[in-house]
Amino acid sequence: MNDPRYIFSWQVQPDLKFSWRVVQELKNELNADEARRNEILTGYPHPQHFIEFKNLNLEQLEQLVAENFIHLQEQQNNSPTTEEFLAFMRRFPEVKAHGYALPLEREDYSMSIEGLDYAGPVSDELEEAFDWVYMYKNEADDYINTPVRVYCWYD
Repeated sequence: MNDPRYIFSWQVQPDLKFSWRVVQELKNELNADEARRNEILTGYPHPQHFIEFKNLNLEQLEQLVAENFIHLQEQQNNSPTTEEFLAFMRRFPEVKAHGYALPLEREDYSMSIEGLDYAGPVSDELEEAFDWVYMYKNEADDYINTPVRVYCWYD
């Protein structure tokens, strides 16, 4: 099935919505091994006040989910959820995620995916699917879709 609307629907229930309170409760259940999380993100277990990550690949994202460092329903404001980004990256593993991670010392210890990025030849299928992602969540705050790059960022 090549219809880009089905990128998410085969794994995600589109009507599944979580309240802010539920999301906050889920954040409280995140894995608190900050050194391990940072090692997955950067290759080094060093503590940092704030980690801005780019080029997060599918394997790393799956590991972060498996080890409960990010919840599948986590989302950056109007962005797709982690689960939706993960589904997209499973279909297009060349695409990388970007975002940030907050340290354990903060009350809002968490990590968030802010968007996707890929630089290289963009297939027709990826171009069409990326347009769907862009339109799917009330438009990204920053968006590029050219024959050599796709990028989106949600504030």
